[in-house]
Amino acid sequence: MQKFAVAVLLFVVMCAVAADPTNVVSQLPEMVVTASRLPGQEEVVSKMPAHVTLVSRPQIQQSPSQTLPELLSTQPGMQNIDTLGFGLFSSPNMRGYGERTGVLVLVDGVRVNNPGDSTQSALWTAIPPQDIERIEIIRGGGSHVYGEGAIGGVINIITRKGDKEPSGTAEVAAGNFGYLRGHISGGGAFGAGRAYGSGTYEEGDGPRDGSAFYKETAQGSLGVTTPWGDLDATVYFHKDRLRNPGNLTYEQFHKDPTQVGEDGSYLFENEITRLTFDWKKTFDSGFSFHIKPYAQNYFEHIWTPATEDFGASEGEINQPSWGITTQLDHVADVLGGQNRATLGGEFIRQDFMSVWR
Repeated sequence: MQKFAVAVLLFVVMCAVAADPTNVVSQLPEMVVTASRLPGQEEVVSKMPAHVTLVSRPQIQQSPSQTLPELLSTQPGMQNIDTLGFGLFSSPNMRGYGERTGVLVLVDGVRVNNPGDSTQSALWTAIPPQDIERIEIIRGGGSHVYGEGAIGGVINIITRKGDKEPSGTAEVAAGNFGYLRGHISGGGAFGAGRAYGSGTYEEGDGPRDGSAFYKETAQGSLGVTTPWGDLDATVYFHKDRLRNPGNLTYEQFHKDPTQVGEDGSYLFENEITRLTFDWKKTFDSGFSFHIKPYAQNYFEHIWTPATEDFGASEGEINQPSWGITTQLDHVADVLGGQNRATLGGEFIRQDFMSVWR
């Protein structure tokens, strides 16, 4: 009797849904991604000839992830290898390819991979999730559009530019192990202009003695729309410091897992400064031209304690770089369908200087 009542109830519900077609299909918001190397030319996800996953701004806001590596780890097929902890030295792995071997990482169209070290990132992982508008994950070969280094896939990070209604946020978080984080941001569109700025500070201790970290990040962007095109300038600065207590043997860990390794603590300090300019112009003929020059400097300071075989060492790695990316697009209707032709070029100059004492 109970089964019969349940069956009748399900039948009534199905009839009610069928009577109102609006209950059958929920209209989801249309999702768009970058259709070419530089942001600006967008395409509906369903029309992209690639396997694309879009992490939107609402998803980022609802995620409990505190860092960009944590956010990426929630996506299918994505792993992040963090060799030292706290998300400061995290490297992505996609379809068996790492950041150096075949995963290209872009921030607003600027290549930010670290060519000097295959196990570390050039601090793109330090971008606070609060400053990200969306993340596009393109799996599979993408070198035909994005250039060298994209045989395994592309991680395209689009930061916020203040092109919406003016708003501001302030956040404070605290936790165990001395954890403290503060973030403030604000911006929006003001007539023909737009602006966005943010600042983040984070610090904490690890579960082991001698482990600690801090991060500080600041970024700002200004833009204006003129008859000669859209102009934008962005500056980004990040600095962090990590103290690692070293490795423990099984016996040492079993005796006291919080102790410092017998060699002592390691010290890592990183700093990156990046400045980008952006000019985009759309013409009535269907052509649009986009150019983005940039300059950045990545600095790393490492101190390692003395061991039985080697003395203490101190090193500095400096990687200044600059580059320019250009893109020419043409959109036209051909045989009743819209077609886009894109021609682009990229030039990068990067120096690698390492000094050890």
